[in-house]
Amino acid sequence: MEINGRYVTRKEFFGRIVFDKVSAVTREFDKKGFTEHDKIPIMPLSAPETVHLSITGKCNLHCPNCYSKKEEGDMSAIQLKRLINQLSRAKVFQLAIGGGEPLMRTDLPEIIEHCNNKGIVANLTTNGTLLNRETAKELRGKVGQINISFKDLRETKEKALLLKKYRIKTGINLLATRNGLSDIGNVIDSLKKLPVESITILRPKPAYNMRWYEQNKLRKEDMARLKTILDEKQGRLRVDCSLVSLMGLQPEVLSSKAIYGCTASLRFCTIKNNGDVFPCSFFISEDYKAGNVLDENFLKIWRSSKKLKKFRSAITMPGGKCKTCGIFPYCKGCRAIALHESNSITGEERYCIR
Repeated sequence: MEINGRYVTRKEFFGRIVFDKVSAVTREFDKKGFTEHDKIPIMPLSAPETVHLSITGKCNLHCPNCYSKKEEGDMSAIQLKRLINQLSRAKVFQLAIGGGEPLMRTDLPEIIEHCNNKGIVANLTTNGTLLNRETAKELRGKVGQINISFKDLRETKEKALLLKKYRIKTGINLLATRNGLSDIGNVIDSLKKLPVESITILRPKPAYNMRWYEQNKLRKEDMARLKTILDEKQGRLRVDCSLVSLMGLQPEVLSSKAIYGCTASLRFCTIKNNGDVFPCSFFISEDYKAGNVLDENFLKIWRSSKKLKKFRSAITMPGGKCKTCGIFPYCKGCRAIALHESNSITGEERYCIR
């Protein structure tokens, strides 16, 4: 199979299974490889498929929906390269590099080139404001894809055309807010005219600005409305893992498409700019801090952290109506939203249309 341009054998991909050999669940996995329930992997990979890596807490914007604090204490280029070496040895496939705003680091091309040298695909998420001809030229042939957070159609078009000129694959991240639903169909139509690989629809999630979240979160009627819009548009559209319930597919179809919804701590994790490791970018309080890569080996944190093990158990043990939902193993909702709305990480997704 191919994963972001890299070919791996099924044995290599499915062989990265864990680790806790005293667990009866793991022993069952070792024998069968899958659960009896629609053949969904029940244990985390022995190393994450993807790591979301913040390389800086600095940003030139102050977006109200941002989940990243403007923190100091960025890892140096040397420290980042050492981390990339560890991730390469662990067989991590790809890095989702973000921030803050990653283009504020002048050594970004050097960091991405090091990923290339170590066999890791480096993708980049940026607000796009700092993208220019010089940067695009430096990143050409080195970055897997650049995802631009949509703010303004004119500027997004300008940046997409720039990246096309340098043959860099481009994606657009489009946040679907309650107030923006009235125009999101027109925005999607405009974006589909641009030379981009994909348009990913994101869902508002609770972060630091809770007032903004409460004003913009998608309630059940908003989710139903968004589903109608996406069903009509289709083509090059993707949704983030918290919107799997809008896909309207049966469990066997989701299984055949290898859609697992939220896989935080199972197939990916987040490393902040200061080296702290968390299961997800929206679970970054001390309660969920698994360790720090400046203090101990990343793979040891991934495999041995008690907080990651606790998180893994929680997100695969739903409560409320999620417990009886036929697609929960392929969806899991958004655990950050469930926590906010029900005061429990295992709570139900209150605004799910199912």
